[in-house]
Amino acid sequence: MAEPARNEDPIESETLSGDEAGSGAGTEVEVGSNKSEDVVENDDESASQAGSDASQESPAPPPQRPKVLMICLPGLSTEYPVVHTNGRIESVAHIATFPFKPDRIFGENGSIDSLDDIAQELLDFILSTSKDMDIDLSDISLGFMAADLGGVLVKKALILATKDTTYSLIYSRTFLLMFFGTPHQASQEWGWEATTLKILEDTYRFIRGPWLLDRVHQLPYHLERVRSSFNEILGKFRIVNYYQDVPESSSEIVAEQ
Repeated sequence: MAEPARNEDPIESETLSGDEAGSGAGTEVEVGSNKSEDVVENDDESASQAGSDASQESPAPPPQRPKVLMICLPGLSTEYPVVHTNGRIESVAHIATFPFKPDRIFGENGSIDSLDDIAQELLDFILSTSKDMDIDLSDISLGFMAADLGGVLVKKALILATKDTTYSLIYSRTFLLMFFGTPHQASQEWGWEATTLKILEDTYRFIRGPWLLDRVHQLPYHLERVRSSFNEILGKFRIVNYYQDVPESSSEIVAEQ
């Protein structure tokens, strides 16, 4: 999987204690001079004064909290690419994982119509997570990292957020979208059905049955609607796509914005 080249530490100080400062001053005593006692006395006074000053210093401020909330969505495999667990991301952002269950769509008792419900649940999850983490959404930036069809849910959720004032803050604070193998549009060679089948073959880990093909036939209509609606708002976001490796003869489109 090829990764495009896109897309802060407290300073510690150390102060010598009174004893350490005194030991260094003894080397300045002049041999044979009667000034040595004065030097030592002055040194003791300096050390005492330094200790007094140190005791009056205010405590160090608490570390600054991250100003980013990153929401992660797994794909059909319910697993993430390695980059999703990048430690550097954890050091600069709050991270929360949305519990997406693919069998709600492709399982025997699933339904393509569940896409709307899951997208709204994602929005509610963000609101509840920010509350649990004591995060003010109006004071942070929001980002998403999503794999394959998880990216479709992110786009659908942002479309819903533009139509419901309950979620308007989620839309306005979102700045970064990172997609991993998410299909963005179809082509003559790779239509929606072929792309969906390829993703299912590579990543779906649940029970497969005759109902699966019915969902594959139903999904293109929803994917095209999401593509059309999201194109109207995509200019607001910074978007990073990680493309899946495919055979050269079929590399025209698998995940193209």
